[in-house]
Amino acid sequence: MQMPDNRVQGFLAAGHLHGDRFSHYSTFVDEFKVPVVVTGFEPLDLLTGLTNVFVCWSHGGHSLRNQYPRSARLEGNMHAQRLIAEVYRVATVPWRGFGLIPRVVW
Repeated sequence: MQMPDNRVQGFLAAGHLHGDRFSHYSTFVDEFKVPVVVTGFEPLDLLTGLTNVFVCWSHGGHSLRNQYPRSARLEGNMHAQRLIAEVYRVATVPWRGFGLIPRVVW
């Protein structure tokens, strides 16, 4: 996203990865002014997610939307968050072409 010739105009975020929470995308959305839609992998989920990205983009906006409420919630699953905190540690790590990601559960 930081490259000058970047043409990415929105993202679909995999909902199954965000059962604990997905509010951390808010900072990304605000910084890069692109829509992010959390979605599932079923055809209707993907089509609805793409539609949400397109509608947001076509209106010149950027937002974080949840198109996968049956699994993902903005505040997350508190029980899952406690278990993750017991097992993993928080660190700044390089991540697949995104550069350094601060405070990732690792």
